[in-house]
Amino acid sequence: MLHATAVAGAATSVTASMSASASTSRSDHGASSTAGTTTRVFLIRHAERLDHVHPEWARDASRPHDGPLSLVGLEQARQTGKWIRERVQDGPLVVRSSPLVRCVQTAGCLTDSMGVPTLGIGIDEALAEEETFLRPRMMGTHRHSVLPAEHTAVPPTSDSAPRGVCQPVLLCPADLLAIHRHIDVHYRGQTCLVSYDPSSGAELNGLTHHPQSAVERAHKIANCMELLAPLGSTTILVTHGALARKIGALLVGVDRKDFVDFGYAELVELVCHSTDGEACRAGTWQVVGRYAPLGADAGRDRLH
Repeated sequence: MLHATAVAGAATSVTASMSASASTSRSDHGASSTAGTTTRVFLIRHAERLDHVHPEWARDASRPHDGPLSLVGLEQARQTGKWIRERVQDGPLVVRSSPLVRCVQTAGCLTDSMGVPTLGIGIDEALAEEETFLRPRMMGTHRHSVLPAEHTAVPPTSDSAPRGVCQPVLLCPADLLAIHRHIDVHYRGQTCLVSYDPSSGAELNGLTHHPQSAVERAHKIANCMELLAPLGSTTILVTHGALARKIGALLVGVDRKDFVDFGYAELVELVCHSTDGEACRAGTWQVVGRYAPLGADAGRDRLH
């Protein structure tokens, strides 16, 4: 059983307006009333990744852009899960994760620590890492992706990139069962489908196959949150630092530079109060909580 506790400390100094909203009462936690419905989202960055502390891992990996968590990262994710457990009441609970291995592992540790280890995790491409950080490792142009003798200082779009595009770029839900036993293989995200150019590795819209930026993807997520976070639910979204910052800023309605700079396994708790079944749109959410486990600060200057 999941139980809620009162908030002793609210979100810290994201902006003045966010701080004000963070101190509001939590008496409506997870509840519906005549005043409307509360939808709650925990927006989380994955925990510490192995190749951030042991760069040599990527040199021998066939998919160097998709590193697992470090041992410290696994513990960070467990700590964050315990914190969430103390703030969630009974009711609809949804978990969505980026397809990258480090996010799936983070999501699995969260559900284990929350006492719901068999809860199915939905894999959603919309939450995947943005191209800026993904491609250099994938194409072998990042300094940690290949051996120094093999490193070639060329842009990822060049035909002379050492590795070419590692395929598959993203693992499918069935593949990810090898990472976590309780993947919801029937879930298919509808917010924003993602694919990659087979030659350059550039991100494309999965439906139109036209180029797609991380900013465009974040806007689609923020404006269609009901597809990721059903109305009245508590939803955990596990993604990447730079994308989490973009999404959070859009949901709250502030400039990205004024929003949280996510550390490892750090989260922001957001709520939206809606009436008459209206969807929660961008700019209508409030920050009511924030948590960072031990060692989270080490990831603030490495947003991927």
